[in-house]
Order: sequence, then structure tokens, then C-alpha cells
Amino acid sequence: MRCPKCGYVRKPEDVAPAWQCPACQVVYAKASQENTHSRMIQASVPSAASKPESNGAPITFKIVCITIITALAAFFFWPAQPGSKLFAARSQVANQCKSIQNSAGLSLKSEQEKKELLACKKEELKAYEDALQQVEADIARMQSEVGTCAITGQPNKFVLKQDPRPELQTKIDKVKEEIRQLENKS
Repeated sequence: MRCPKCGYVRKPEDVAPAWQCPACQVVYAKASQENTHSRMIQASVPSAASKPESNGAPITFKIVCITIITALAAFFFWPAQPGSKLFAARSQVANQCKSIQNSAGLSLKSEQEKKELLACKKEELKAYEDALQQVEADIARMQSEVGTCAITGQPNKFVLKQDPRPELQTKIDKVKEEIRQLENKS
């Protein structure tokens, strides 16, 4: 017989009782029962991903919170990041408008230049308005996805630390004023 605790294989010449391991003196039945019990406990213990830590919060809850915070940070810095489609579109439109203004000088020389500059300003306005709508839609989506606290069951609070909407609205108002001025000069 093999001992369930130490793994010793019983030999015919061993003098210990048949119910006891000659090497570690454990009772075979008791060691076998403990071994079965420990396997059952290991099977019923949740995985490390959902084990509570010392403060009682599950690791999965913390991972979800960190993911949400990271997503919010990425979202609010997204419009200002070089390389994004919105940034590229805004830069392209702004560069086109500046080149038209520079080529025309302080005063627009021809009706065609006025039309081109007006078209650029309208494209720029559309880009800013689209960006504002996207930001508002994303904020509304995030507010609806906030969820509830796994510990208390209370709704989580949505905190917006850096709101890009006022800056976008200021740019929209500035471009609208430039468009009005261009249209009045026509």
C-alpha cells in the first residue's frame, strides 16, 4: 500500500500496524480522507481572478474600474492626440484655410479666393461640430454604462474631470463668426 501523505510504499517486512504508515505513522484512512477533503476545497475555491483581496474587493472589480478609468482617460485625450483621424482632418482643413489666407494676403483679392476660404471655413466648422457631437455621444454612452458598485449595489458616479466640449464650442463659435465676416464681405 502507498501512503497518501508521504508516498511511502509498504513492504512485507514492515512491523507497523496494517492501518498505519511505517514511515510517517499517519493513519491511512485519515490521510486519505484529508487528501480527498483538501482536493474538494481546492476545487471549490474561486480562481485568483475573483478572489477577494485583504480589503474585500474582488480583483475583477478592480480590473473593471482600472479599465474604465483608462478608457475615460484615453477618450478625453483622444481629440487632442496627433495621429487621430479627427486631428488630421482638422489640421488639413486649417492648413488649407491658412494657405488660402496667406496666398490672398490680408484682403482677399478675388471672388474665387473668398469662395475657397468660405468653403474651407465651412469644412472646419463641420469638423468641429462632428467632433462635438461625437464627444457628446461618447459621454452619454459612458454615463449609461457606468453600472453599479459590486460591493454596495449603489449606482456608480460618473465624473468628468476634463470636459472637451467648452473648448470645441468656443472653436465652433469662432469659426461661425469668421464665416459671418466672410459672407458679409461678399
